[in-house]
Amino acid sequence: MVQFDKRGLPVAIIGGGPVGLAAAAHLLKKGEKKFIVLEAGDSVGYSMLEWGHVRMFSPWKYNIDQTAKELLEKSGWTSPNQEVLPTGCELVEEYLFPLSNLPEMKEQIMLRAKVVGVAKKAHDKLKTGKRDTVPFQLYVEVDGDTKVVEAKAVIDSSGTWSNPNPILSNGIWTNAERKLHNQIHYGIPNVVQLENRYQNKSIMVIGSGHSAINALLELATLQQKFTDTKIYWVLRKKQINEVYGGQENDGLEARGKLGIRIQHSGVRTNQYPHSLSY
Repeated sequence: MVQFDKRGLPVAIIGGGPVGLAAAAHLLKKGEKKFIVLEAGDSVGYSMLEWGHVRMFSPWKYNIDQTAKELLEKSGWTSPNQEVLPTGCELVEEYLFPLSNLPEMKEQIMLRAKVVGVAKKAHDKLKTGKRDTVPFQLYVEVDGDTKVVEAKAVIDSSGTWSNPNPILSNGIWTNAERKLHNQIHYGIPNVVQLENRYQNKSIMVIGSGHSAINALLELATLQQKFTDTKIYWVLRKKQINEVYGGQENDGLEARGKLGIRIQHSGVRTNQYPHSLSY
């Protein structure tokens, strides 16, 4: 089999979020100008904009890639205050948008381009011989059509936002959960904007991570305004204090404060060992 010419093919980057664009910046720094960023959404950072109302634990200094920063500063961009905690929306608007609009970046980004499969050219899944001699083929849905993009290398920066975990801890999607899809919000809802959805309803928050705690605290504020709102918290930990985290000793102050807030929020255990209520 003839070795394919890698020089004529781009590096394909799946995902136009902070990791994908940072990868592109690093390629440029290494002199690799032939790349393509495939973003499924309408803009770079599309998934982040879906939780744009959420303020991050980490300040700007931990969220800006150094190589990307160097590229931006050459264009006259000024970095935000490094100690401030940005929201998801601010991170996109003040960092990813300017980065994606740099001339060396802009023409390499394809929006509304959803990668649905990655294969090796002329090789099925069971054929291993000489796979390194053929290019990758990315099957990309664009405007209702499926296009095939060939690449010499693939960087998967698509993340997990569009592929949330099911409720069951074993990772199995049940028919019941699928049927309730419109009643379930995966992630951190914007409770202020979705007030009509949650006011005076019985709401179950599932999970013990910081996303769940964020949602609980926002819902607790809603409950003060709409007193018939009932909140149930379901988690698999044996002790409620396991979710409080490092608190004052947490390496990220804002993350530690979440544990402190939930500890003093009035949450109490009910008769079910792994359920809590307000």
